[in-house]
Amino acid sequence: MVTGRSTSGQGSAAVGSMRGTVTLELAVLAPLLIIVLFGCMEASLLGADMLTLNDLGRQASRIAAKGATPEEIDATIDAAQTRLDTLRLGRSYEYAPYDPDTGTWGQWQPLGSIGPFNTASDRDRVRVSLSYAHHPVGGRLFDLLLEGSEDDSVVLRSNMIVRRE
Repeated sequence: MVTGRSTSGQGSAAVGSMRGTVTLELAVLAPLLIIVLFGCMEASLLGADMLTLNDLGRQASRIAAKGATPEEIDATIDAAQTRLDTLRLGRSYEYAPYDPDTGTWGQWQPLGSIGPFNTASDRDRVRVSLSYAHHPVGGRLFDLLLEGSEDDSVVLRSNMIVRRE
């Protein structure tokens, strides 16, 4: 009668060898799978922060184009309920005056206030520049890929340019 089992005991040695092979494969592949998992998480969080930063830039440039002062722009950004830490958010507001004689814009100048409005006139360009220090969840794991700084952060930047209405 043929049962398919070895009577010499070599079958159990083959099973033990297979277990060792599986353990070795897991030991080699587990770190790679963890790195891929952290990479996917980091890419998702980095993308979410960049989209949020761009959205804040759009909101800020929209109200700057309508004449909001830098203080009002700051208040709008601070009031936005986002996942970004406003302490790590850099802000810069500038305008380039329009010259109707040449049809060109001049050099960028800091945006200020004149009464209830900003210093940009109609047809001037207004630039809202935001930067955010994103801290990767993997710490220094992806420093080479993300070109992180000494404080383990990656600086994301968003610039929005609109024409003053």
